[in-house]
Amino acid sequence: MFDPRQPAVSVPASSFGTHQKRAPVENPFAGLPEEARAGRLDVLCLRPIHHALEMEGLYGLLADLREEAPEAEVHLHLRSALRDPAPFGLLPVHRVARLTTAGGRGELAAGLRSLLEELPAGAACVLIAPPRGARRLAARCTRVRVAAAVPLDFHTRSRSLGGRQAADAFLAALRTESPRWATAPPKPGTFCAPPTRDGAARILVHQARFHVGDTLWLTPLLREIRRRFRQAEITVVGPPAAAQVLEGNPRVGDLQIYHPRDGEEGRRRVLAALGGRPFDVALFGFARRRESRWLAEAAAGWGVPWRINLEYHDLFLDDRRPAAPFTHEGWFFWGSMASPRMLLHALDPLLGPEPWERFLGDRRTEVHISRPTRIRAAEALRAHGFDGEPFAVFAPGGSSSRRWPAEKFARLAVLLTRHFGLHVLLEGAPGEEELLAGILAAVPPGEARRRIVAATDPLGVLAAHLESARLLISNDSAAIHVAEAVAAPTLYFAHREKLAHSHPRTRACWAIYDDVGNDPSAIAVEQALGAVREMGRLGLVRLGSR
Repeated sequence: MFDPRQPAVSVPASSFGTHQKRAPVENPFAGLPEEARAGRLDVLCLRPIHHALEMEGLYGLLADLREEAPEAEVHLHLRSALRDPAPFGLLPVHRVARLTTAGGRGELAAGLRSLLEELPAGAACVLIAPPRGARRLAARCTRVRVAAAVPLDFHTRSRSLGGRQAADAFLAALRTESPRWATAPPKPGTFCAPPTRDGAARILVHQARFHVGDTLWLTPLLREIRRRFRQAEITVVGPPAAAQVLEGNPRVGDLQIYHPRDGEEGRRRVLAALGGRPFDVALFGFARRRESRWLAEAAAGWGVPWRINLEYHDLFLDDRRPAAPFTHEGWFFWGSMASPRMLLHALDPLLGPEPWERFLGDRRTEVHISRPTRIRAAEALRAHGFDGEPFAVFAPGGSSSRRWPAEKFARLAVLLTRHFGLHVLLEGAPGEEELLAGILAAVPPGEARRRIVAATDPLGVLAAHLESARLLISNDSAAIHVAEAVAAPTLYFAHREKLAHSHPRTRACWAIYDDVGNDPSAIAVEQALGAVREMGRLGLVRLGSR
């Protein structure tokens, strides 16, 4: 039932019946010209391979190519920030050449034209994932002939069933190399020892990503800072969402709100509030250099001795040393680890070689619900007519992934009321009123319609509702991370590529994904209902019957 390459609580939709027509997969190289079927054939993969699913898709395409041209001697040229060459040795080709150096700058930066000019005269060439305009550029190259150009992305399907071994080896290597840290050479007389466990460390944390879920991922880091440095005074510079997410959080001493759209005025306001404070450490968690440089430069000017940046790896970063304002800089490879762990790694330069296993277990997000908020939530449920009866929460919004369609949420809501006697509370963020109204309009009149209501509650009230809800059904959005914080059973619709990176690590949170075309919107209502029933059978969700 479970895909062993994903966490145990990620389930393919086909486990609950096949409701999609599986179109036959044709060999994308079926029209390969005769001169490319024998002799040397150069394959240029122009999409950086940073994720196990990209590796699996690449393997499949190469297997299709070898099937179509078994006599060709295939030379693969690829881009990847992964340093370990071993996983690429598992690809079904004769030779692999890397298009990137260890520093992250590639020959490709000089342009596809020069790369094509370096290939042997008269060679045939295949482009995988060519960028826009690549075919026109290749057509002007007289030394080689482009025999085929095929796409590669997270939706790539192949005739080959292989590739899992290569993808697993690739993911294992990514985890070994991630994060990759670089340290600036110390200036004479500037070295400063890190804070001690019992010292009153003054720590500045900047979160430059703007969604609720991203801000929730800060909470494991804040909790671990306080556990490691018991007297820590923590100041957070975060997005507007942090005002709700961090409300009542006892680890935060001061919160300064900043969004790039605030411009120079906003930066001056933050700097005026922080200026002169003697910080020991500045942590830039999940902040791109360009989004955090202004604050890092200010921290350097204040004399903050430890300025640590952690971000996703950019292929064209020169990772031999940090950017000027930082003393330490680390890079994660997308799809290698769960996001809370990414932020916890921001502590690595302070903790040294201490084993990670000592605190990997507590990566849960957290919210703090006040008594007045719980009272407000209880009053809202009574106003909805739930009167202490069991209910499910639906969160049909979200902006980080393709949504499950509104009409399917409507049909599933009706089925939950009919089969299990549940009320359904449709929750949305401000601005999603039209979406919620559309779902309600798709519910036919009758008893089920009377048991389904919609609301746009603030985050604290949503968290309080999830504490008492039987189940959350959601798109991949902030709601699933709020549910993780209050241990609410959850079923959500996911893209496969995000499961290794942002999936909540709780047994009662299931991600259901489309294993045919990797399209969450294609998951059938019957498949979602089947997953709910299975969660009930396993005791993860309390389901009644009518």
